[in-house]
Amino acid sequence: MIRHVYLPLFEGKNESKMAMDKFVKSVKTSMQQAYGNITIDVPDVPDWSIEQICNDHRIISKLMVTIDKWTETIKETVEKENLRQKESMSATGETEYWRARNATFNTLYQQLSMPPVKRILDIMQYNNQKSDNYSLDHFNSEWQKFQKEYA
Repeated sequence: MIRHVYLPLFEGKNESKMAMDKFVKSVKTSMQQAYGNITIDVPDVPDWSIEQICNDHRIISKLMVTIDKWTETIKETVEKENLRQKESMSATGETEYWRARNATFNTLYQQLSMPPVKRILDIMQYNNQKSDNYSLDHFNSEWQKFQKEYA
């Protein structure tokens, strides 16, 4: 709305137009960070001990599927960001490219760092000690790659 209603009012007033453009980009970036298009599903886990949860194969199976989905989300996000093209070759285009990339990674990183996610990973790590868990190993591998790309 700002771009179509207010910006035309600044025609011929370069300084004001540049300030408004900067404001629009800032709002766009904030919205992308707040309402990013990346969401992960975090299932409810009973408030039981880790041992009790690990003994419930139904819950463990559900958590394995969840971790597989998280792993796929990480892979897809990194691949998508690696394929992203800069909108323009100007300094502003370069800045916008890195800002959008960071916003995407930040959204995913924050979601995967939430306490309920950490609890699920702790449960699966404990379960991994009892039996081999490819899902967790694969997640950890993709998570390390993501952190390397994000940092």
